[in-house]
Amino acid sequence: MTLRTVSLPQSRARGTLALRCVRTDACSLRFIPIGCERDGDLRELFAGAVTIRVDHFRRGSWLDDLARQVAFDHCGCAVRHVSLFLSPRGGSTPPHYDANDVLVLQLRGLKKLRVSHAPYDPEPAEDTLVDSLRPHPILQFELRRGDAVIIPRGYAHETWSTMASITVGIGLQS
Repeated sequence: MTLRTVSLPQSRARGTLALRCVRTDACSLRFIPIGCERDGDLRELFAGAVTIRVDHFRRGSWLDDLARQVAFDHCGCAVRHVSLFLSPRGGSTPPHYDANDVLVLQLRGLKKLRVSHAPYDPEPAEDTLVDSLRPHPILQFELRRGDAVIIPRGYAHETWSTMASITVGIGLQS
């Protein structure tokens, strides 16, 4: 698997984040700011079936507040990080596992989720891309609006959207 990372200049607009793009041979995953440099950026990415991930929400933002409340109320956990995923139909994330438990909230649309039946690494130090979910048996779900699932740390997983979707991933502090 080839991984290429490109850093692009930060937008000067207030409240935006630096651009970072990640691409793999199997599929694409790009990290971009809430604000774009040109009007066409989001349309071009969506036309290419690219899942857009927005990270680094400011403490006290609506999404950060929502994530902290949900994590505390339903899991009794603190939040390590929050990510917002905007996926067009056909958008996907590559197989990977996370260094922390992740609470996935499906806000809109449909997304298929495949999860390995056993951990790849029971004590991962960092998020890691994997070549595939095999050799482990696979659990497969379809997430609809309002669905939530917790993916334990070290369990490899991948997603693809069967229609445009909005998903929140909340990294939980154990």
